[in-house]
Amino acid sequence: MRLQTLGGLGLSGSGLRRPKPLLLLSYLALEGPQERRFLAELFWPDAANGLASLSTALYRIGKSTDGAIDADDLRAWSLLTSDAQELLTQLERGGSDFDRSLYRGPFLAGIYLPGWSSELEEWIYQTRERIARRVQQAFLKLAEEAAALGRFQEAGEQAAAAHRLPGAGEPEVEELERYFILFTAADHPAAALVGEQAQEYDLSLSQEPTTARAQLRRVFVGRQAELERLAGLSSGQWAWVRGGAGIGKTSLLQRLPGRYLPARAGLPYATLEPLEGAEIAAGEEAMLRRLLRWEVDLNIDDWELIDAESRALLQRLRKLRPHIRVVIASSAPPALPVEVLLELNSLPAEALAAHGELWAATGGVPQLVGAHLRGEPLAEALASVLQGLTQKARDVYLSLSLLEQPDLGLVRRALELSAAEMTGALETLLAAGLAAPSGRVWPRQLARDYLAARPGLLGNMALRSARLLRGIEAFLLYRSARNLWEEGDLPEVRRAYLAWAKQLLERGFSQQAADILAEAPPDEEVRFQLGYALERAGKFKEALGQLGELPPDPRVLALTASLYWRLSENERARQAAQRALNGDMWSRAKALTVLGNLAQTQGSYQEAIGCYRKAALLWQGLNDSARHIDVLNNTANTEFLRDEQPEGALKVYRQALAAAGDNLILHTRVSNNMAVMWERLGELDRAVRIFEETISLAQESGAVAIAARAWNNLAALHHRNDRPEEAATGYAAALRFAHLAGDQRILGIVLANSAELEEDYLALEEALRFLEETGHAPMAGRYRARLGAKLEGGKTADRPTP
Repeated sequence: MRLQTLGGLGLSGSGLRRPKPLLLLSYLALEGPQERRFLAELFWPDAANGLASLSTALYRIGKSTDGAIDADDLRAWSLLTSDAQELLTQLERGGSDFDRSLYRGPFLAGIYLPGWSSELEEWIYQTRERIARRVQQAFLKLAEEAAALGRFQEAGEQAAAAHRLPGAGEPEVEELERYFILFTAADHPAAALVGEQAQEYDLSLSQEPTTARAQLRRVFVGRQAELERLAGLSSGQWAWVRGGAGIGKTSLLQRLPGRYLPARAGLPYATLEPLEGAEIAAGEEAMLRRLLRWEVDLNIDDWELIDAESRALLQRLRKLRPHIRVVIASSAPPALPVEVLLELNSLPAEALAAHGELWAATGGVPQLVGAHLRGEPLAEALASVLQGLTQKARDVYLSLSLLEQPDLGLVRRALELSAAEMTGALETLLAAGLAAPSGRVWPRQLARDYLAARPGLLGNMALRSARLLRGIEAFLLYRSARNLWEEGDLPEVRRAYLAWAKQLLERGFSQQAADILAEAPPDEEVRFQLGYALERAGKFKEALGQLGELPPDPRVLALTASLYWRLSENERARQAAQRALNGDMWSRAKALTVLGNLAQTQGSYQEAIGCYRKAALLWQGLNDSARHIDVLNNTANTEFLRDEQPEGALKVYRQALAAAGDNLILHTRVSNNMAVMWERLGELDRAVRIFEETISLAQESGAVAIAARAWNNLAALHHRNDRPEEAATGYAAALRFAHLAGDQRILGIVLANSAELEEDYLALEEALRFLEETGHAPMAGRYRARLGAKLEGGKTADRPTP
């Protein structure tokens, strides 16, 4: 059962229809348990026996509603809640956080009972107005919150909902300006109506839309907790609000109850002079007596800037403990005893949660928050904030923003600061809300954007820090300073680039690794690793081009052999691999892998397994887990090809999984191949399950190349088994990950498979041309051999095989 009191009166789910019992139930639901005698007098003022009438009503309600009401000898109470109660509860929690659909109209709209008491009638009207006013204020708050974020159209709609709210009556005089500003900012036609209402009170309202918008954007946000703490000070208590310039001290003090006094320098008592009745001419003692009689709380800004006489007088006043509350703001520590010390820092994320991405954009730095709410460019606002800092504080802030993890010692050495200079700079940043004691800065991305717009400054700062780091930690800094490298930097720059590219390769981002290495200062090692990255990206011809500039040592020969095999130049691959066997462990491992691949291609499975086992041992010795796993995969595949039974292959796959350990990326390499084996054995459900697990692990671990292959394999399985919708979904996913990985071979395969699924043979021809042009002619040739008639425009009865 639901008791509806807003917009009418009713009790759904019951047979109770008479208005007086329903009104009694509504009264008890809102007001809580009441004495029987009071209820009898309120609802049956003219009855001969009001208590008997009440008892009859209670009985009828209970019989009709099955438990909506209860009573004892002295009191009666409701066991239901009403929509009005629910709405008021929501409004109590958050003011504007409420279900607007609950308010369907005025409280008990249309209800009239002949002979009801004046007290009951007054209760209905007062409750109606109270609820409507609460909802109206909530709508106004929603409007101002929307305006604070620059959503003026929405603000105008919310203000209109408040202004015409049924049951709320005419706005109070002091609210007319709020409505007028909101309507003006939104270019809402109701602005003229509010202006006419104001004229009835001899109040002239006039404002330009741009001015109204700017005023609304300055809505106070993020300091509600601090405001409540200071407003809750007891009589006679003093508080000190400490924070740097722009942290929000002034805004906080201006919103506190009491008299706001900004600091004034110059003449004696200039700060206290605005107080009415201040007896400046009568001297310090007379001023002190006046302050002791002062009855309004004081909020005094910028202690360090006020005149010396006012400061001395306030220190004397503190010792005499006047009964007023006093709040003082300053960037310095307290200069007199206080009960509350409030340190203002940047605004926390939870304080700005109601404003969407405001914290993410500004880091909670108050000056930036204000700029964002006013619609000002944040880049300009940050430049203004930084301009107000000392040069050393500005350099420390920007240098810290470049680091992935804060390192105060590194920045101090990079900027060549003394301990005292570094401490002073950090204290400045803390006071401004731009940094934490750990060295973390806000908003970091905006600071980086600031530097990006000043490439000279960015390069200089990045290079200073990069020179103190090594390897992968230095890469991003060296990259930002690439126009400023000096000859002495190049060895470390190469090492940083090579370390970064290695990490990209391990995660399957082969093309990105190649792009990075193409930026690095060239030498033989960089060229070799670039060739290796291009091989992994499926750009075999380009990789050969890189290696052609290098002396044919065993490492180059081994990688060259792999590329020839990929291009189906098997004899050249064999010759290069045989020559590489005289090299180091890496060269032998790579060469043996190629020789194993050649043997498997020719059907010499036992020879292939022998080569793979030797290669696996060498990769394991090199601690190259990825290559070790790849060779074990090849061994398992060959075991299956040799016996066409899963037992031997499974044994090797288990060895590969054990070798992978906790490395999810390596696990995906193995599981993808296992799924292919199960599909070949006709165990499709098992294959699908393993493909799906592989995809999940690959996506979780960021192994984009494996994700692309697994999605393609799963889609091809569906393709071969006449499940076109599942196949299309899988190919689309494979295409996304192939683009991420930059692997042209898998990209071409997916494009070809997808075109074949759609029977779009013109698109298929283009996909095969792409494979040929990127060095994958053998793969394109296999498609052409299988689909020749279709590619020529004919039809065959064969089922497509991706």
